[in-house]
Amino acid sequence: MNNKKIEDYIELLFKYNKIVNLMSRKLEYSDVKNIINETLLFNNHIDYNIIIDAGSGNGIIGIPLAIINNDKKIILVETRKKKFFYLKKMIEDLDLKNVIIFEGGIKNYFNENIKIKKRSLIARGFPNNYDLIKLMTDGFVKQVVLITIEDKIKKINFAIDNIEKNVYNINSKDLLKIIKLEKVSRETKRKM
Repeated sequence: MNNKKIEDYIELLFKYNKIVNLMSRKLEYSDVKNIINETLLFNNHIDYNIIIDAGSGNGIIGIPLAIINNDKKIILVETRKKKFFYLKKMIEDLDLKNVIIFEGGIKNYFNENIKIKKRSLIARGFPNNYDLIKLMTDGFVKQVVLITIEDKIKKINFAIDNIEKNVYNINSKDLLKIIKLEKVSRETKRKM
């Protein structure tokens, strides 16, 4: 892992957070480091070389993954102009050649980039996990990997009954889970 670049990213995150609200101002360096360590757990569960970070916000998922996977293409998708601007600035400052930033919603991204299918969609704290699963069942991605809480997984159980799934615990947090979804059955496609 390229610790220096991750440290540089954290410094940029705190620097730009003074200008625009990228994260809670109450977070300390160790808190951000812990979140990044949790985020890097995604890496063990992603099967494709194109990774889309839905609702990138401050880049805390996509940027560390880009740093440790310079052979993979990371696409940060962000709707808010201010956050898009600072994501772009951080990517330039960190000289990350494997990152593309898309300004707009996740559905807009897929409507404009419909041809590529072998890609993973990742998210942490996305407001509606069902929307992300629908993108998989509609064939836009092969895999969805989420860090979410157990209650949100229960809310989408009806949609993931016939999808191959694995749920992994995050040791540092009791309620957080990683859920990996792939291999959608025909039954599931018809249901949704």
